[in-house]
Amino acid sequence: MTKTKIWHLIEQKARESKKKNPSWPDHPAGQAGMVCKESGVLMTSCMNYKYDRSKDKVLQAGQVEEMKTNAINTVVAALRFLENIK
Repeated sequence: MTKTKIWHLIEQKARESKKKNPSWPDHPAGQAGMVCKESGVLMTSCMNYKYDRSKDKVLQAGQVEEMKTNAINTVVAALRFLENIK
């Protein structure tokens, strides 16, 4: 995946995230908690890929897409943290 494609997906997900969940914690601990939550989901998907990897190539590709999606969600949460920290 190219950096251009990655940034496009991040920007698209950021717009969707702000529209779907316009409220954001008003303090750094809550904001960082959102980043930690998303990174935990990313770690779970990576661990599943490592230790529960499907032998089916189609399912394996789905696991890779899940990791990519969760990485983008983590970046979006980090960006929202940076945008809202006071």
